[in-house]
Amino acid sequence: MSFNLLDLAKNYLANGDVVKAASGFLGESESGTSSALSAIIPTILGTVTQKASTTDGASGIMDLLRLGNHDGGILDNVSGLLTGGDQTNSLLSTGGSVVKSLLGDKVGGVIDLISNFAGVKQSSSSSLLSMAAPILLGLIGKKVKSDGLGVSGLMSLLGGQAANIQSAMPSGIASGLTSLLGLGSLGNIVDSVKSNVTSSTTSASTTARKVVEEENNNGGGFNWWWLLLPLALAGLFFAMRGCNEKEAVVDAVNKTKEAVSDASKTVVAGADSLASKAADATNAAVNAVKGSVNAAGDWVTDLGKMIKLSLPGGAALEVGENSVENRLVTFINDKTKAVDKTTWFSLDRLYFETGKSSLKAESQAQVKNIAAIMKAYPEVELRLGGYTDNTGKAESNLKLSAARANTAMAELVKLGVAAKRLTAEGYGQEHPICPANDTPECRAQNRRIDVRVTKK
Repeated sequence: MSFNLLDLAKNYLANGDVVKAASGFLGESESGTSSALSAIIPTILGTVTQKASTTDGASGIMDLLRLGNHDGGILDNVSGLLTGGDQTNSLLSTGGSVVKSLLGDKVGGVIDLISNFAGVKQSSSSSLLSMAAPILLGLIGKKVKSDGLGVSGLMSLLGGQAANIQSAMPSGIASGLTSLLGLGSLGNIVDSVKSNVTSSTTSASTTARKVVEEENNNGGGFNWWWLLLPLALAGLFFAMRGCNEKEAVVDAVNKTKEAVSDASKTVVAGADSLASKAADATNAAVNAVKGSVNAAGDWVTDLGKMIKLSLPGGAALEVGENSVENRLVTFINDKTKAVDKTTWFSLDRLYFETGKSSLKAESQAQVKNIAAIMKAYPEVELRLGGYTDNTGKAESNLKLSAARANTAMAELVKLGVAAKRLTAEGYGQEHPICPANDTPECRAQNRRIDVRVTKK
């Protein structure tokens, strides 16, 4: 049976269980959620396919799949990922980074188009993009892994899907998205891919041949490099069959005096660039939850039902089921959850005076709760990250976010938490929870203090 990426994507993301789970989490109608996903699926797949139409672009996608561990493991329980809680938050964080990497500065425009087309909130459009992106990459990554595909194999795989993806774009939004993202040429990608694969392989073959010729010219007579030429050519042959031709060429030619070091450097540079983006994205929050903006312009999270949160030593807190206190303690107690640089928790009841670093009075309750948790777990250390919306100058926002993070840290120290267990830094308007950043709801969510466990 031939591989149909679009149909697989629909099976995972457009089925009733997934639509129901996502609409319930976002507070949207199932019809609106379904419409949004019908546009999101070909948008993400089309963007990936377009990027993978060149050798360099396909190498970048391969690195993205590898560095992000997009190997299909996420596909085991898709609907369960969309019902809220830590799994959903983690998915949103990962997806936000992927969306930003794929769409760049076009993210806001895509969110607007999908929101208007489907009749859903911009924050919902943003969340759905973040939810769908890792799942779609998982589908591609699973195929790459199972078939042992390399760069040329990936190019051929996606090139063969281009026409289906282009035709799947809903008519009510197709022109806007293709114009914004330049996806109008998807139909010509098959020929482009064939040309690029042939050109890349021919160039590598020529490079290997030149190495041997140069060696013969320099040394004269019988040269043992000729014995290694078949190895290089064999590597090129298998590259054309779907193996990673860049790795094959580099391996073979490294045995013939590393003559293709430039190609190797290109691969390394691409990996370094993506790794940098991944590291940058680790500062992003993972806590897009349901809520609303109050009269003061602050984001009020839907905390769910009240529960008793027991702490070591006999202390207990009365908190919401969805509260950051509950999720933070759950993370600390979970021995399977290792400390990393990507798991952040947004303090959901910490508010500052507009344009200032002074805390509002209603913030004290959560500060006291976090201090109580720190005292109950004396080995735990935290990093506090301050964030703003995009109003004003970026430089000023960076300074304000740092001041707010330090204020929050100082409040914890006042309550008896040792300063050596805390660090604080401001990230300004970077890493927004709501990438659109152009509505009161979005901006309210983006103005926040996050915490990350650095030791437990």
